[in-house]
Amino acid sequence: MWAPWVGRQDEMWKSITIKWGNRNRYWVFQRYGGSDHGDIKCSAVGDFDNSGRVSANGIEGGRKRLVIRNNDTLFLEWISYP
Repeated sequence: MWAPWVGRQDEMWKSITIKWGNRNRYWVFQRYGGSDHGDIKCSAVGDFDNSGRVSANGIEGGRKRLVIRNNDTLFLEWISYP
């Protein structure tokens, strides 16, 4: 699944939403524009401006796995290049 490009708050509807327990837990997207353009970002509250970086642009392409750790942090693991 491709990470959708999101460039501002009113585009957060495009994010990949991860939910469990009938509750949205994370919004995951690829940042469009700004100094962190291309970074995979995540928000626990659906807020574009207060999202954290999951992965830098440096691992573009290939297959990746999104890991949700026991402490509720996310990690993007690079698996292979197609």
